[in-house]
Amino acid sequence: MELQEINLSLLTENEGSDTFSFQGIPLGRAVDKKNDSASYQTNVEIYKTEEGIFVIYVSYREKDGEINFADVASTDSLDVGSVRAALKESDIYPGTFYSDAIYHSFNSLKKLE
Repeated sequence: MELQEINLSLLTENEGSDTFSFQGIPLGRAVDKKNDSASYQTNVEIYKTEEGIFVIYVSYREKDGEINFADVASTDSLDVGSVRAALKESDIYPGTFYSDAIYHSFNSLKKLE
């Protein structure tokens, strides 16, 4: 898979809205949907950059798809502990299902080899 221009929408309380852009490859994704009346969806996406860094993108969306929160963290490794530490350092905690995105990312990396 070739590198592509990745543009991620960011929306945080402290920073406001912005776009994070880089050259990379999408690797894995996990979605956690809540089913109550105040439902929202949490997405975790993992990308590998041109430099070999892994970018973890986390977004919370309303039922209508509007972004409530979106931010990124980065790490040198897809080790679960490294990803968790990167998320914690960025004050992001999507829940434990982020490990699904890591699992899918490892599968994508195997296919790229």
